[in-house]
Amino acid sequence: MWVQLHNVAPLNMTEAATSAIASLIGKVVKVDKDDGRDCIGRFLRVKISFDVQELLMRGANVEFPDDGKIWIDFHYEGLPNYCLICDKVGHVTRWCKAERLGELLHSMKLGNDEGINFMALKLDMAKGYDRVEWSFLNAMLHKLRFDDIFCQWVMKCVQTIPYCVVVNGEATSYITPSRGLRQRGPLSLFLFLNCVEGFSSLLHNEERVGRIRGIIVNNLAEPLSYVFFANDLVFFCQATKIEALNVNCLLQQDAEGSGQFINLEKSSVHFSGGCSQVVKAWLSQVLGIKHQDGFGKYLGIQADFGGLKRKVFEDVRNRVDEQINGWAKQFQSIAGNEVLIKSVAVALPNYTMSCFQLPIQLAKEIEQVIARFLWRDQKTKKGVHWVAWSKVAKRKSKGGLGFKEIISLNLAMLAKVGWHIICNPDSLLAKVLQEKYYLSSSFLDGPAGRGTSWGWKGILYQRKVFKVGIRWRVGDGRSIQIVKDPWLPTPRTFH
Repeated sequence: MWVQLHNVAPLNMTEAATSAIASLIGKVVKVDKDDGRDCIGRFLRVKISFDVQELLMRGANVEFPDDGKIWIDFHYEGLPNYCLICDKVGHVTRWCKAERLGELLHSMKLGNDEGINFMALKLDMAKGYDRVEWSFLNAMLHKLRFDDIFCQWVMKCVQTIPYCVVVNGEATSYITPSRGLRQRGPLSLFLFLNCVEGFSSLLHNEERVGRIRGIIVNNLAEPLSYVFFANDLVFFCQATKIEALNVNCLLQQDAEGSGQFINLEKSSVHFSGGCSQVVKAWLSQVLGIKHQDGFGKYLGIQADFGGLKRKVFEDVRNRVDEQINGWAKQFQSIAGNEVLIKSVAVALPNYTMSCFQLPIQLAKEIEQVIARFLWRDQKTKKGVHWVAWSKVAKRKSKGGLGFKEIISLNLAMLAKVGWHIICNPDSLLAKVLQEKYYLSSSFLDGPAGRGTSWGWKGILYQRKVFKVGIRWRVGDGRSIQIVKDPWLPTPRTFH
């Protein structure tokens, strides 16, 4: 894949320096040579071989002999389905499952009317790709009803890959593996997902026969037993000794069939708020998995929230600070700072803002950090803010520079979530929110209530503005309340 290296000084645009920087991402295949054109505004292009299923680097602090440490941005060309927050390929930002998980953990924290306690297991697979048994993979392909010829082609691609190890600069003889998937292979992710589908089928079977019961957000909702993305596994069950033993049997059964083992040291279990410390310690011992009070992060975003939301989102500001501090040593004009801010700095908190409402004070602090960088002076490292940020953030046609206000951008992204819920009522997020907050009404009429999650509060925050700009497209008219709903295409409807 071709990768662009931005912010490299013209004097450092050599093939050796380019190869050294690109080696931080993966194996360098080809360097796009200098063509002698003007260096201003250029970037370096390198073709790199790397595993797109690992966390992708957005940049790195590279130390140069004359310029010191400089932040180099990595732009991946033609990268499909890339999530901005968890730095992984396979799903776009708006489909990231972290926000769905947050609602389930919030339900665990509140408990339920029947007093049933649940536990959430965050599992880490130990070398998941390397342990896949070929016989299990072949059986899964046939079980999923792939054609026999296609299965033979796939297995030949998997089984005919030799390896060699370089020791002290010399390559050893070739090694023929008997199991595992090549992590950088173009088919490896899809084949690995087929193996995870086997684990999912085992879970469904255990749930069907009643040995494992998933979490429910209310007494009328259907249970939800797992949230999977590739090898990031989270599944839910009741906090009882019987289900803990059933979980152990399930993991052992999957390990014997697929060859994939769970790394118990890196895994963790999180319990409902109603569980006593004795029950937590006892079930943790039965599972052999350590217990932690907070669930932590899932796909790079904080999944559960405490009382201080500022601490949860502090990582967003730290990422913006780190990015801007890496640009501090570069000698650029205000126009150059403008380009960096619009293309990188403002985009860093995009995913978090598309899921949750940022605290207003934190959003203002991010804007202050950006404004200081925009007006800073190279000599004094300070600067005079000649124009207020509210004027700078206006459109260029209105006399501004076209920057985006963080609070308004946050509101617009949350509005997209609301539109997704309306247009896709059968999606997982829409179902969870409906069962939890507006079971007997619609999304637009759902009550706010007390004790709601921070994600739902953010959606309600944008819903007030969202209602102003929508109206019904009249079909048969059965779903429209003629007096209450906006359906007339006139300006009066939007007041």
